[in-house]
Amino acid sequence: MRIEEIHQLLVEKFGAETIRTLKTDTRDPWIEVAAEKIATVGLFLRDDPRTEFDALNDLCGVDCLETDPKKKTPCTPHVEVVYHLYSYTHKHWAKLKVCVPRWQGVRLAFAEGGLVPPAAPATTGGGAGQAVRIVNVIDPSLAADYLTSPAGEKSILNILSRNGSAVREILR
Repeated sequence: MRIEEIHQLLVEKFGAETIRTLKTDTRDPWIEVAAEKIATVGLFLRDDPRTEFDALNDLCGVDCLETDPKKKTPCTPHVEVVYHLYSYTHKHWAKLKVCVPRWQGVRLAFAEGGLVPPAAPATTGGGAGQAVRIVNVIDPSLAADYLTSPAGEKSILNILSRNGSAVREILR
């Protein structure tokens, strides 16, 4: 299946608000997807028998902070996430891209989850805000070093590892 056919399939399934752009006048053509719908679109592309994208070959981010004076049209600062998909069954590929604004007022937009609205602060019985600390570690033996926290603070622990088989199992 060619990228144009994949684009048409996605537009028919999700509409033009979700499937925004097909860019083919470049060395690596791509389809822009609304950021808040990327998971739904990705699952569809994985599960639909016409596409069966079963491999994420690359996932990369592009931080477009400054407008490139060499480009013909200036752009608003934004962050792009690019998904390179491949189907071993059908031997075809697709590149999906999502764009989120770089700034939200004077703050970085993606620091608060991109297009996800900030959650209202959780409160305890006394009405004080609930502190939450997110800890990411690569070496599980270091996890305990980061979990000591002040009273009332909650911690979320992410242990990063090579766990491709576990991720595939969760996604099935």
